[in-house]
Order: sequence, then C-alpha cells, then structure tokens
Amino acid sequence: PGFALLRSGLGQKRRTSRRTARRAVRSKRYTEFVLRVSGWLAQRQWRGQEHDEVSARLSGPVNNFVDTLIARRHRQVRKDGHKFATMTAEQRHQFRIDVKKLRYATDLFGSLYRGKRAISYLERLGKLQDTLGYANDVAVAEDLTRNLCETTKGDDGAECQRAGAIVLGWHAHT
Repeated sequence: PGFALLRSGLGQKRRTSRRTARRAVRSKRYTEFVLRVSGWLAQRQWRGQEHDEVSARLSGPVNNFVDTLIARRHRQVRKDGHKFATMTAEQRHQFRIDVKKLRYATDLFGSLYRGKRAISYLERLGKLQDTLGYANDVAVAEDLTRNLCETTKGDDGAECQRAGAIVLGWHAHT
C-alpha cells in the first residue's frame, strides 16, 4: 500500500510541475524573451556592442580564452572537491553544477586539445559528473519522499515512509 501512496503522490506532483512548466512556456514573458533573442541573433546585434574588457577577451584568440576558462573552473572544482565530505546538500548540488560546467566547457572546446591526456580528463570528468548526478537524484528522492509522507496521515503515513525507505535503501545499495 505504501508504494501505491508514493506512486499516487508523485504522479500528482509530476502533473502539477508539468502544468507549471506549460504555463511558463505559454506566458507572454517567455514569448517576448524568445522574440528578443531571435531578433538579436538575426540582426547580429552583438557586433554593435561597446568594447570592454570581456568583449576584448572574446575577440582574441580562442585558445587564450578557453585555457583561462578551463583552468579557473578546474581549480575551483579541485578546491571544492577537497571539502566534499563536509558539504551540505545545497553545497554538493552547487559542486555538481560546477563539475558540469567544467565538463561541458572541456567537451565543447575539446577539439582544441589533442591526445590521450585530454581524452582521459574528459572521461574522468564524465564519470565524476555521473556519480554526482546519481547522488543528487538520491537526495532529491529523499526530499520528495519525506515531503510526500509528511502530508499522509495515520497508518498511510507509516506505510508511505516504509515504502520510501525501501526505495531509498535500494538506491543507496546500488
């Protein structure tokens, strides 16, 4: 019975979230945003922007920009990685996002770097990102289960918590 409660509660949460997302995409604000960006791209308006320090770096050789970007992100990930065991759930989530940004930057500009070392680095980043993503999924599942079961009363609440514990235990084991 607890699994049915979880499934039902999660189904309702999913339906509510999808309605919210549909409303956002159908909104006037979103439409205006898409039209502004499309117009900016179609008219190549970035060419008329004022030149400042950032645009000067972006106008320079791509290797200089990319080397600096990847090195900075790498240093931050290494520094934060040493504190992983003591991080809160929110800090771990931000760490996961930082790893994702590093991996995507490395992947996007990977053609600038050749060799086994670059390929190995990207593979290790991918594995780290997958592991952090899985850990984040488990943390989200814990929050969802807790919130869902807190609103369920009496024996149903206990059944919900039992089913949630089984699901979370299975995730922790795999």
